[in-house]
Order: sequence, then C-alpha cells, then structure tokens
Amino acid sequence: MSHFGGFRTLLHNSEGKLQLWLHPVSDQQCMDNMAKVVAKYQLLGALPALGQRIATQSGPVALRLRDLVEANRDVTLGVLWSIALKWQVPHLVNMPQLRLETRRMLRLVQARTKRPANEPLDIYPDQPRINALIKWVQACTTLSNVHQLQQDQASQAVRVCNFSSSFGDGRALCYLVSSYLPDWLPLAEVYQPAAPKPEDVAILLEGDEEVDIDTLRAKGWCAVYEAGGCIDDTGLLKSFRDGVRHNFELVNAATARLGRVPRMLAADDVFSGGLEEKTVILFVAHLAQRLLELSVEDRAAHVITQALRRHAWQKKY
Repeated sequence: MSHFGGFRTLLHNSEGKLQLWLHPVSDQQCMDNMAKVVAKYQLLGALPALGQRIATQSGPVALRLRDLVEANRDVTLGVLWSIALKWQVPHLVNMPQLRLETRRMLRLVQARTKRPANEPLDIYPDQPRINALIKWVQACTTLSNVHQLQQDQASQAVRVCNFSSSFGDGRALCYLVSSYLPDWLPLAEVYQPAAPKPEDVAILLEGDEEVDIDTLRAKGWCAVYEAGGCIDDTGLLKSFRDGVRHNFELVNAATARLGRVPRMLAADDVFSGGLEEKTVILFVAHLAQRLLELSVEDRAAHVITQALRRHAWQKKY
C-alpha cells in the first residue's frame, strides 16, 4: 500500500514478518526502516543496544540511528564489522583446524632451523578466532622468513604484530600464499625493501632523532618509523611504492587463480592512509579458509598415493 509517498513491503524471515518502507522518500521513513533493521540485529545478538559503544576505525562510538541513516562511514563500517564478526568470521575461521595448521608450520620451522620455534604471541586474547588467525599468520611468515634469510641474509624478516601496518608492504600476504602455493608465488618474486643505511636515516629523520645501528639492522624501516621519520626522498619513495604495488599484484593474481577469495586489498589502500584492520582480517580469513582446504586436500592425496604404492608393492612382492 502507498503511504506518505513511499511504499510499504513485507520482508519475510524464519521468525515472522518485518515491515519496511520500499523506496523511502522521507527522513522519517528512513529512520523507521533503520530502527527495525537494527532492532532485528540486536535481537540476534549482532549489535549492541542503541547508545552503547561500537568499535570503529577511529575508536569506540555510540551506536545511533541518525549516523547510520546519514551514512556515517565509521559507524556504518563498525556495524558491518559487528555483523561479520557474528556470522562471517566464525564461518571462515575453523579454530581447531587453524591451530593444527599453526603447529604444523612451527614443526616445519623447527625442522628447518634445527632449534625450537618460538610460540606465536597472543595479540587478540579477547577475540579467540582472530587471535588464532594471527597466530597462524605468524607461523607461516616465520617459516617464509627462514626460507628467505637462508637465500638472502641481508633481507629483513617480516614481523606480524597486528592486522594493519604489519601487512603494509604486502610481504606478509605473499608469504601466506607462498607457504601453500610456492609455484604460484615464489619467494624470489616478492619485493624485499632494502634495509636503510645510516646515512639514509639521518636524511629521513632530518637530524632530529638517532637510531641505534643494531636496532636498524634488526628492524629495518620500522626503526625509522618508530623514531618519527618518514620517506621524503622521491627516488626512495618511488622504489618503495613500486615494490609494494608489485607485491599486492602478486597476491591478487594468486588469489584470483585460487578462487573464492574476494579482492579486498590493494596497494592504493596502503598509500591513502594505510590498510584498515577489519578489512585485512576478513581478507586473511577468506584466504586461510581456501589455503587450509588445499592443505587438507594435499595431505589426503598424499595418504591415498602412499596407500596405492603399498598395495602395488604387496602385489608385486
């Protein structure tokens, strides 16, 4: 039926009928629709009560219908993240399988280095699925660091301590894919930013701060950033940008070939304010699901092959 210039429709779900305005033309109709949708998500446990805080990129913000109707970017993304955390992340992140895979990666590190591998850190202790996800990332990148350092001792190790800046140059994502599909994304093709020289640091920091040479060797460019420096050398900046763009192109090409991993990240995101943490988490969760499926399939194929060989050997002898 028509009313106030809009149309009212019925959206059906398993728990009954939700009346919403179709093509709302007034502010009140938009607010009415939003109130009903938010109330439904609250009933399902995906959103807090109105007025309570919701996590956003700029920090906790009170959930208000007006912000959603006016398409406030931070609040809208915060709501979408809360919904994803309720349903999508649990669907993508199989915690028992992820923990098994993390332990398998650490055993490979130990076999390669001939010494016990360090346990991944609890970076998100209050969010067990995301914590399990970053531990898996740390294990995979540790294994790739070992391979890379054995090929080039001057290369800088990737250290993953968050789902934002740690992925900024694209190497961590490349290492994840290469850990399972080395033929699709060889480590030799990954751009490795050269460690800054002391004279570069003096220029970058404009003489305001000093970076200890041992810290510089251990942390590379991170030491410069932590001291408050930035890249203002145009040649150096272009080289870095080209390398980062190259790494993200490698990842996106591999995931397009792999399938069922949405294209959510690009180098331009890095250059225009940095990667958004929640977007990185969702992308890595999608990637983990597909790579772990491959791991299970490969191991199953290996078991079948071994059984066939044993059967053939028994028949022959």
